Amino acid sequence: MTIPTPKEKLRTTRPRVGASRVGSSRSESGDATYRAWLGHTQCCATCRAGVCCPTAVRLGRIWREVRRG
Repeated sequence: MTIPTPKEKLRTTRPRVGASRVGSSRSESGDATYRAWLGHTQCCATCRAGVCCPTAVRLGRIWREVRRG
């Protein structure tokens, strides 16, 4: 058994297309850049020794820029 729904109700229940999508993709790219930076620092011998290598500095800078938006 199906219950008919008025068209007005359908229009109000649709998800918005706009800023929320942009924010989520920004968050996803921020997460991806953070994971890349974190993965590098865990695998790089120089980073594990406590010294920041140029790659870690670059990845950290990119992550901060993406996070700021």
